Amino acid sequence: LRVLDVTPRAVAGHSAGGALALWLANEWPAAAIVGINAALAPPNALMSLLTPGVDFLSRTGLTGFLTAKLAQSDFVFESLMRSTGSTISPQQLALYRTFATSSEHAGAVMSMFSGWDLSALARKLPDINNDVTLAVGMRDDWVPAAETKRVAAALPHVRFIEIANAGHLAHEEFPERVSAIIEEAVA
Repeated sequence: LRVLDVTPRAVAGHSAGGALALWLANEWPAAAIVGINAALAPPNALMSLLTPGVDFLSRTGLTGFLTAKLAQSDFVFESLMRSTGSTISPQQLALYRTFATSSEHAGAVMSMFSGWDLSALARKLPDINNDVTLAVGMRDDWVPAAETKRVAAALPHVRFIEIANAGHLAHEEFPERVSAIIEEAVA
């Protein structure tokens, strides 16, 4: 955006993308920031213990390969998708399976997780003066609404929108509702 000399009116992101939008908020102080199930809470204790190992393995390429192999199991993939709390169409599930079973995609996701520093983001939140809208799916077990609210309470200008009957993939379940939330934030 700097190279193109473009200043966005809004920056929206889902999950890690919502955290990234907040990380970049000070780049564009007038832009509205919208997070859909934004991943703001630090990982649980188990993930904190595993992160150094994931970091090492992600540099070897082994993590992507192993994660993709695991996702080929119907049991593993279906468990993973159920854990989102979302109900999506068979066509959407097929696309997620394609991503989950791709070594390159799985490796990129695991590499991102290995460098995840949400504690640093939490320290930045009080200095973000943008208008921030955080929409949370109330059935999201990956990024629970209560954790998002707790961490984001440090934001000076934040509005929470609860999306009933939505899980982590709220944008897939209720695209019109999520689009309206983004449009409202921009307006």
